[in-house]
Amino acid sequence: MNYHLQLFDQLISNKEEENEEASAIIADIKETAFALRSEQEIRLFIQNHQLALLEHKNFDSVCGKCDKVLHFIETYFHDFVNEKLQISDIGKEKLCNQYSDLINEMKCEMQTCLSEKLYINLQPMTEPENDKPFTIYSARYISQFWENWNSDFKPFLNALEEETVVSYLISQNFNQPTFFKYITSEITGELHQEDDPYIQEHVLLSYAKRFSIIPAKIGDPFRPEYPHIKQSLEEWLNREIKQCRKRQKKYDPEQQTIIPKDGYKIETSISVAQTAYLFKLFSKSGIITNKVQLDILHVLSEKFRSKKAEFITVGSLHNKYYNVEERTKESVKELLKELLNQIE
Repeated sequence: MNYHLQLFDQLISNKEEENEEASAIIADIKETAFALRSEQEIRLFIQNHQLALLEHKNFDSVCGKCDKVLHFIETYFHDFVNEKLQISDIGKEKLCNQYSDLINEMKCEMQTCLSEKLYINLQPMTEPENDKPFTIYSARYISQFWENWNSDFKPFLNALEEETVVSYLISQNFNQPTFFKYITSEITGELHQEDDPYIQEHVLLSYAKRFSIIPAKIGDPFRPEYPHIKQSLEEWLNREIKQCRKRQKKYDPEQQTIIPKDGYKIETSISVAQTAYLFKLFSKSGIITNKVQLDILHVLSEKFRSKKAEFITVGSLHNKYYNVEERTKESVKELLKELLNQIE
Protein backbone atom coordinates (compact mmCIF):
# COMPACT_ATOMS: atom_id res chain seq x y z
CA MET A 1 0.00 0.00 0.00
CA ASN A 2 1.49 3.34 -1.09
CA TYR A 3 1.91 6.43 1.06
CA HIS A 4 0.45 9.83 0.13
CA LEU A 5 3.40 12.22 0.46
CA GLN A 6 3.85 13.34 -3.12
CA LEU A 7 3.70 17.01 -2.12
CA PHE A 8 6.65 16.49 0.24
CA ASP A 9 8.55 14.66 -2.48
CA GLN A 10 8.09 17.68 -4.72
CA LEU A 11 9.32 20.02 -1.98
CA ILE A 12 12.45 17.90 -1.50
CA SER A 13 13.14 18.10 -5.22
CA ASN A 14 12.26 21.76 -5.72
CA LYS A 15 13.36 23.01 -2.27
CA GLU A 16 10.49 25.50 -2.30
CA GLU A 17 8.71 26.56 0.85
CA GLU A 18 4.95 26.18 0.86
CA ASN A 19 2.52 26.48 3.75
CA GLU A 20 -0.35 24.18 2.85
CA GLU A 21 1.34 20.86 2.05
CA ALA A 22 1.03 19.39 5.55
CA SER A 23 -2.67 20.30 5.79
CA ALA A 24 -3.34 18.89 2.31
CA ILE A 25 -1.58 15.60 3.15
CA ILE A 26 -3.45 15.32 6.47
CA ALA A 27 -6.76 15.77 4.64
CA ASP A 28 -5.71 13.16 2.07
CA ILE A 29 -4.70 10.66 4.79
CA LYS A 30 -8.03 11.13 6.59
CA GLU A 31 -10.06 10.69 3.42
CA THR A 32 -8.18 7.57 2.34
CA ALA A 33 -8.02 5.94 5.79
CA PHE A 34 -11.74 6.31 6.44
CA ALA A 35 -12.49 4.75 3.05
CA LEU A 36 -10.51 1.59 3.78
CA ARG A 37 -12.49 -1.55 4.48
CA SER A 38 -10.75 -3.14 7.45
CA GLU A 39 -8.68 -2.27 10.52
CA GLN A 40 -5.80 -4.26 9.08
CA GLU A 41 -5.78 -2.08 5.95
CA ILE A 42 -5.91 1.11 8.05
CA ARG A 43 -3.06 -0.12 10.23
CA LEU A 44 -0.89 -0.94 7.22
CA PHE A 45 -1.72 2.42 5.61
CA ILE A 46 -0.90 4.42 8.75
CA GLN A 47 2.30 2.55 9.56
CA ASN A 48 3.56 2.95 5.99
CA HIS A 49 3.10 6.69 6.43
CA GLN A 50 4.97 6.63 9.74
CA LEU A 51 7.99 5.01 8.13
CA ALA A 52 7.92 7.31 5.12
CA LEU A 53 7.52 10.44 7.25
CA LEU A 54 10.44 9.49 9.48
CA GLU A 55 12.60 9.03 6.37
CA HIS A 56 11.43 12.35 4.91
CA LYS A 57 12.34 14.12 8.20
CA ASN A 58 16.01 13.74 7.22
CA PHE A 59 15.47 16.54 4.71
CA ASP A 60 15.53 19.98 6.28
CA SER A 61 13.11 21.43 3.73
CA VAL A 62 10.22 19.23 4.90
CA CYS A 63 11.31 18.17 8.42
CA GLY A 64 8.87 20.42 10.30
CA LYS A 65 5.96 19.61 7.98
CA CYS A 66 6.61 15.87 8.27
CA ASP A 67 6.64 16.20 12.04
CA LYS A 68 3.26 17.95 11.93
CA VAL A 69 1.75 15.07 9.93
CA LEU A 70 3.40 12.51 12.24
CA HIS A 71 1.85 14.18 15.26
CA PHE A 72 -1.55 14.16 13.55
CA ILE A 73 -1.24 10.40 12.92
CA GLU A 74 -0.15 9.72 16.51
CA THR A 75 -3.10 11.73 17.84
CA TYR A 76 -5.97 10.66 15.60
CA PHE A 77 -4.86 7.15 14.62
CA HIS A 78 -3.22 6.20 17.94
CA ASP A 79 -4.68 2.66 17.87
CA PHE A 80 -3.09 1.93 14.48
CA VAL A 81 0.45 3.30 14.80
CA ASN A 82 3.60 1.25 15.23
CA GLU A 83 4.52 1.99 18.87
CA LYS A 84 8.13 0.93 18.33
CA LEU A 85 8.78 3.85 16.00
CA GLN A 86 10.07 7.23 17.09
CA ILE A 87 7.51 9.77 18.29
CA SER A 88 7.17 13.16 16.60
CA ASP A 89 9.11 16.09 18.04
CA ILE A 90 5.79 17.84 18.69
CA GLY A 91 4.46 14.82 20.59
CA LYS A 92 7.63 14.55 22.68
CA GLU A 93 7.61 18.26 23.50
CA LYS A 94 3.94 18.15 24.53
CA LEU A 95 4.57 15.17 26.81
CA CYS A 96 7.55 16.83 28.51
CA ASN A 97 5.64 20.09 28.95
CA GLN A 98 2.56 18.31 30.31
CA TYR A 99 4.46 16.74 33.21
CA SER A 100 7.31 19.23 33.64
CA ASP A 101 5.90 20.86 36.81
CA LEU A 102 5.20 17.52 38.50
CA ILE A 103 8.57 16.08 37.46
CA ASN A 104 10.51 19.13 38.65
CA GLU A 105 8.70 19.04 42.00
CA MET A 106 9.40 15.34 42.48
CA LYS A 107 13.03 15.63 41.33
CA CYS A 108 13.76 18.05 44.17
CA GLU A 109 12.30 15.63 46.72
CA MET A 110 13.96 12.59 45.16
CA GLN A 111 17.43 14.14 45.17
CA THR A 112 17.00 14.85 48.89
CA CYS A 113 15.37 11.62 50.03
CA LEU A 114 16.70 8.90 47.73
CA SER A 115 20.13 7.38 47.34
CA GLU A 116 22.12 8.36 44.27
CA LYS A 117 21.93 4.78 42.97
CA LEU A 118 18.13 4.73 43.03
CA TYR A 119 17.82 8.27 41.69
CA ILE A 120 19.99 7.40 38.67
CA ASN A 121 17.64 4.52 37.88
CA LEU A 122 14.71 6.94 37.82
CA GLN A 123 16.24 9.22 35.19
CA PRO A 124 14.25 7.76 32.25
CA MET A 125 11.16 9.01 34.11
CA THR A 126 12.56 12.27 35.49
CA GLU A 127 14.46 13.30 32.35
CA PRO A 128 12.37 11.97 29.46
CA GLU A 129 13.71 14.64 27.12
CA ASN A 130 17.10 12.86 27.19
CA ASP A 131 15.72 9.41 26.38
CA LYS A 132 16.93 8.12 22.98
CA PRO A 133 15.35 6.70 20.95
CA PHE A 134 12.09 8.15 22.26
CA THR A 135 9.35 5.92 20.86
CA ILE A 136 5.57 6.20 20.98
CA TYR A 137 5.65 3.23 23.37
CA SER A 138 8.03 5.09 25.72
CA ALA A 139 5.83 8.17 25.66
CA ARG A 140 2.71 6.19 26.57
CA TYR A 141 4.46 4.41 29.42
CA ILE A 142 5.92 7.65 30.86
CA SER A 143 2.56 9.40 30.59
CA GLN A 144 0.79 6.59 32.45
CA PHE A 145 3.60 6.42 35.03
CA TRP A 146 3.17 10.07 36.04
CA GLU A 147 -0.63 9.93 35.86
CA ASN A 148 -0.57 6.99 38.30
CA TRP A 149 2.01 8.73 40.49
CA ASN A 150 -0.11 11.86 40.70
CA SER A 151 -3.42 10.09 41.36
CA ASP A 152 -2.54 6.93 43.29
CA PHE A 153 0.82 7.56 44.96
CA LYS A 154 1.66 11.19 45.59
CA PRO A 155 -1.52 12.09 47.60
CA PHE A 156 -0.66 9.48 50.25
CA LEU A 157 2.98 10.46 50.75
CA ASN A 158 4.06 12.78 53.53
CA ALA A 159 7.66 12.42 52.41
CA LEU A 160 9.41 10.22 49.89
CA GLU A 161 11.02 7.07 51.22
CA GLU A 162 13.32 4.77 49.30
CA GLU A 163 11.36 1.69 50.25
CA THR A 164 8.02 3.08 49.05
CA VAL A 165 9.51 4.41 45.80
CA VAL A 166 10.97 0.97 45.05
CA SER A 167 7.56 -0.58 45.71
CA TYR A 168 5.92 1.96 43.40
CA LEU A 169 8.41 1.23 40.60
CA ILE A 170 7.72 -2.49 40.97
CA SER A 171 3.97 -1.82 40.90
CA GLN A 172 4.43 0.11 37.63
CA ASN A 173 6.41 -2.78 36.11
CA PHE A 174 9.49 -0.60 35.73
CA ASN A 175 11.64 -3.45 34.44
CA GLN A 176 14.75 -1.48 33.52
CA PRO A 177 17.66 -4.00 33.86
CA THR A 178 19.68 -1.54 35.96
CA PHE A 179 16.76 -1.25 38.40
CA PHE A 180 16.61 -5.05 38.76
CA LYS A 181 20.37 -5.03 39.41
CA TYR A 182 19.94 -2.24 41.97
CA ILE A 183 17.37 -4.24 43.98
CA THR A 184 19.29 -7.51 43.88
CA SER A 185 22.56 -5.76 44.79
CA GLU A 186 20.91 -4.17 47.83
CA ILE A 187 19.60 -7.57 48.98
CA THR A 188 22.93 -9.26 48.30
CA GLY A 189 24.72 -6.58 50.31
CA GLU A 190 22.41 -7.27 53.24
CA LEU A 191 23.01 -11.03 52.97
CA HIS A 192 26.76 -10.49 53.09
CA GLN A 193 26.38 -8.98 56.56
CA GLU A 194 25.20 -12.35 57.86
CA ASP A 195 27.00 -15.72 57.79
CA ASP A 196 24.12 -17.84 59.07
CA PRO A 197 22.31 -19.34 56.02
CA TYR A 198 19.15 -19.81 58.09
CA ILE A 199 18.98 -16.08 58.79
CA GLN A 200 19.84 -15.40 55.14
CA GLU A 201 16.87 -17.52 54.13
CA HIS A 202 14.59 -15.55 56.47
CA VAL A 203 15.83 -12.32 54.88
CA LEU A 204 15.11 -13.61 51.38
CA LEU A 205 11.68 -14.91 52.37
CA SER A 206 10.91 -11.54 53.91
CA TYR A 207 11.70 -9.80 50.63
CA ALA A 208 9.72 -12.40 48.69
CA LYS A 209 6.68 -11.70 50.86
CA ARG A 210 7.08 -7.95 50.54
CA PHE A 211 7.35 -8.07 46.73
CA SER A 212 4.51 -10.57 46.34
CA ILE A 213 1.92 -8.27 47.94
CA ILE A 214 2.79 -5.29 45.72
CA PRO A 215 -0.11 -4.86 43.28
CA ALA A 216 1.24 -4.80 39.72
CA LYS A 217 -0.31 -2.50 37.13
CA ILE A 218 -2.20 -4.05 34.27
CA GLY A 219 -0.49 -3.15 31.04
CA ASP A 220 2.87 -3.08 29.36
CA PRO A 221 6.25 -2.92 31.15
CA PHE A 222 8.77 -0.12 30.68
CA ARG A 223 10.99 -2.35 28.52
CA PRO A 224 8.84 -4.78 26.50
CA GLU A 225 11.87 -6.87 25.50
CA TYR A 226 12.55 -7.88 29.14
CA PRO A 227 10.48 -10.00 31.58
CA HIS A 228 8.17 -8.27 34.04
CA ILE A 229 10.02 -7.04 37.13
CA LYS A 230 8.03 -9.05 39.66
CA GLN A 231 8.65 -12.23 37.69
CA SER A 232 12.39 -11.53 37.49
CA LEU A 233 12.62 -10.79 41.22
CA GLU A 234 10.60 -13.88 42.13
CA GLU A 235 12.85 -16.12 40.03
CA TRP A 236 16.01 -14.55 41.47
CA LEU A 237 14.80 -14.86 45.07
CA ASN A 238 13.82 -18.50 44.52
CA ARG A 239 17.30 -19.28 43.21
CA GLU A 240 18.93 -17.54 46.17
CA ILE A 241 16.69 -19.39 48.65
CA LYS A 242 17.66 -22.72 47.07
CA GLN A 243 21.34 -21.82 47.44
CA CYS A 244 20.75 -20.91 51.11
CA ARG A 245 19.14 -24.28 51.74
CA LYS A 246 22.11 -26.05 50.17
CA ARG A 247 24.48 -24.12 52.46
CA GLN A 248 22.35 -25.00 55.47
CA LYS A 249 23.21 -28.70 55.01
CA LYS A 250 26.91 -27.91 55.49
CA TYR A 251 26.47 -25.19 58.09
CA ASP A 252 27.94 -25.82 61.55
CA PRO A 253 26.98 -23.06 63.99
CA GLU A 254 29.65 -24.32 66.41
CA GLN A 255 32.32 -23.12 63.99
CA GLN A 256 30.95 -19.58 64.08
CA THR A 257 31.74 -16.93 66.63
CA ILE A 258 29.30 -17.58 69.42
CA ILE A 259 27.69 -14.56 71.04
CA PRO A 260 26.78 -15.35 74.63
CA LYS A 261 23.05 -15.82 74.98
CA ASP A 262 22.99 -15.40 78.73
CA GLY A 263 22.67 -12.04 80.33
CA TYR A 264 20.09 -9.39 80.91
CA LYS A 265 17.30 -8.63 78.48
CA ILE A 266 14.88 -5.76 78.26
CA GLU A 267 11.33 -7.01 78.53
CA THR A 268 8.66 -4.99 76.76
CA SER A 269 4.89 -4.98 76.88
CA ILE A 270 4.64 -4.26 73.15
CA SER A 271 4.58 -6.87 70.42
CA VAL A 272 7.47 -7.97 68.21
CA ALA A 273 5.88 -6.14 65.26
CA GLN A 274 5.57 -2.92 67.28
CA THR A 275 9.16 -3.22 68.49
CA ALA A 276 10.48 -3.74 64.95
CA TYR A 277 8.49 -0.80 63.56
CA LEU A 278 9.45 1.50 66.45
CA PHE A 279 13.15 0.87 65.83
CA LYS A 280 12.63 1.30 62.11
CA LEU A 281 11.26 4.77 62.88
CA PHE A 282 14.31 5.46 65.05
CA SER A 283 16.54 4.52 62.11
CA LYS A 284 14.58 6.55 59.53
CA SER A 285 14.59 9.64 61.73
CA GLY A 286 18.32 9.42 62.36
CA ILE A 287 18.05 8.67 66.09
CA ILE A 288 19.76 5.33 65.44
CA THR A 289 22.68 5.85 63.07
CA ASN A 290 23.73 2.26 62.30
CA LYS A 291 24.08 1.94 58.53
CA VAL A 292 23.50 -1.83 58.49
CA GLN A 293 19.92 -2.61 59.41
CA LEU A 294 20.74 -6.21 60.33
CA ASP A 295 22.94 -4.92 63.17
CA ILE A 296 19.85 -3.32 64.71
CA LEU A 297 17.84 -6.52 64.30
CA HIS A 298 20.61 -8.61 65.91
CA VAL A 299 20.67 -6.37 68.98
CA LEU A 300 16.88 -6.53 69.28
CA SER A 301 17.00 -10.32 68.97
CA GLU A 302 19.70 -10.68 71.62
CA LYS A 303 18.65 -8.01 74.13
CA PHE A 304 14.85 -7.71 73.87
CA ARG A 305 11.96 -9.97 74.66
CA SER A 306 8.23 -9.50 74.84
CA LYS A 307 5.76 -11.04 77.26
CA LYS A 308 4.53 -13.32 74.49
CA ALA A 309 7.96 -14.18 73.02
CA GLU A 310 10.93 -15.10 75.19
CA PHE A 311 13.17 -15.41 72.13
CA ILE A 312 12.82 -13.11 69.11
CA THR A 313 14.52 -14.41 65.98
CA VAL A 314 16.27 -12.15 63.51
CA GLY A 315 14.16 -13.65 60.74
CA SER A 316 10.92 -12.74 62.50
CA LEU A 317 12.17 -9.23 63.16
CA HIS A 318 13.31 -8.78 59.55
CA ASN A 319 9.91 -9.81 58.24
CA LYS A 320 8.10 -7.38 60.54
CA TYR A 321 10.71 -4.63 59.97
CA TYR A 322 10.13 -4.57 56.22
CA ASN A 323 6.50 -5.73 55.99
CA VAL A 324 4.71 -3.35 58.33
CA GLU A 325 0.95 -3.80 58.65
CA GLU A 326 -1.34 -0.80 58.95
CA ARG A 327 -2.63 -1.89 62.36
CA THR A 328 0.97 -1.96 63.64
CA LYS A 329 1.51 1.62 62.41
CA GLU A 330 -1.69 2.76 64.12
CA SER A 331 -0.84 1.04 67.40
CA VAL A 332 2.67 2.56 67.44
CA LYS A 333 1.17 5.98 66.68
CA GLU A 334 -1.10 5.62 69.74
CA LEU A 335 1.87 4.46 71.80
CA LEU A 336 3.85 7.57 70.86
CA LYS A 337 0.90 9.78 71.76
CA GLU A 338 0.81 8.16 75.20
CA LEU A 339 4.54 8.81 75.60
CA LEU A 340 4.03 12.49 74.78
CA ASN A 341 1.40 12.68 77.49
CA GLN A 342 3.99 11.42 79.98
CA ILE A 343 6.16 14.50 79.41
CA GLU A 344 5.38 17.10 82.08
